[in-house]
Amino acid sequence: MLTTCAGARPADFHLRLGCPAPSPGWHATSMLAGMAVASTWPKLRQSCRLRRSVGVPVRTVRRCGSETQMEAVLAALHPALAAAVRKAICNTPEAETLLVGSKEEIGGVKGVSLRQPDDVPQLLRELPHDCYDLVVEVQSEEVSSATWEAVQNRFYPLGGHSFSLANDFIINLASISKVLRNGGKFIFLSMARNEDEVLPFSFLNLPHLRWQVHVEASSSKGAGATVSVVCCTMDADATSKSLKLTPRVIAEQCTDEISRRRYFEALRPFMKREDGKTPRILDYGCGDGSLMSWAVDPRVQREDGPRDITLVEANLELAARAQSKLPNAEVIHVADVDESEPWPFVDLQFDVVVLAFVLHHVPMSARAALLAEALRVGHQVLVLEDLPDEALSANARRLAWLVTEEHFRPFGQDPDDFIAGVLPRQSWIKTFQDAGLQIIGSECIGPSLRY
Repeated sequence: MLTTCAGARPADFHLRLGCPAPSPGWHATSMLAGMAVASTWPKLRQSCRLRRSVGVPVRTVRRCGSETQMEAVLAALHPALAAAVRKAICNTPEAETLLVGSKEEIGGVKGVSLRQPDDVPQLLRELPHDCYDLVVEVQSEEVSSATWEAVQNRFYPLGGHSFSLANDFIINLASISKVLRNGGKFIFLSMARNEDEVLPFSFLNLPHLRWQVHVEASSSKGAGATVSVVCCTMDADATSKSLKLTPRVIAEQCTDEISRRRYFEALRPFMKREDGKTPRILDYGCGDGSLMSWAVDPRVQREDGPRDITLVEANLELAARAQSKLPNAEVIHVADVDESEPWPFVDLQFDVVVLAFVLHHVPMSARAALLAEALRVGHQVLVLEDLPDEALSANARRLAWLVTEEHFRPFGQDPDDFIAGVLPRQSWIKTFQDAGLQIIGSECIGPSLRY
């Protein structure tokens, strides 16, 4: 959300409040693991004499596989999954079927022909387009994990912005889509409570995937919870063209979030001067400098010209990283932050003061003083804040609040002490109005699945 506020200051002063909308549907893991069947599924290994790693054959699948062997493989699957696969094969007796490992596999999903389970594994991304009618995830990490939250935490790790499977998942789904013929099906088990869950459904419905998603509840249990069978059916008119969108989808959902590019692009129009002079920018609580590092990107500098940037950060390590990203910027390390103390700048020294995800780390009692200083030293203030309550479904809101709550820990802050300071939209508006500002406009920044 980008909100514009004006106050009792000079007429050219205004504050713009921006906040990242939680991701679509929100804002916050398979055969053959390794696909190491030996340790996970000894029954399958014994029945089919599978090698330790199983994957997709390089050559075209032969149709001479043993029906007994196929039945042995199916018998080793989860009952709900086996029933769905049998039904699909019955409807398409000549279907070429691929059994794959975890759809979230780091480095790329692999699989093996149902008719030739002893063949050498191969990454799906190395296979040609349109070579299978049915793809089945046979060892679901969702089902084998002790809890649904254990899978969720691999995408939205407790503690904030560390490694996530989101990028790999998007690529793997594109690989699965690529090998499916039109009308083909991808079948897997899920423990998601319903189709409003971000995982896996927001990922399954990304624009580079041309398939229809159908969920069928099952009475079977997985890890103590009821599982559902999810079937993704390729559109009859699907082409490889949509898969060319994959890099753009990854950028929109993952890399632009991690790099803070999407937030910089939202703030960028307001960090310019109409008189052509170099804008003076203060990023207060800059972290590692990722947001303002885009100001020195060669493309941005060609289009916008230079910006005079000053960074303030309380964490010494983060301040050092910010200096390495912006060697020409002034980086000020403030070891002991006291919001009641004046900032070391003269009145109206900056054209723009940026408070990017800073205020929710400040005790509510100290926010008025911080805003007063921002208003004193800057002609314009840009604020980015979280709005987990504005996620698009109840399940997405639950995940948004979980991720927002847990991200306080890396800062040494107890979520119990600070989560109440993550305010809904109207409360943020009141905060700025109480500081003497008038809200004159607001706009949401687009959602992402990475955070």
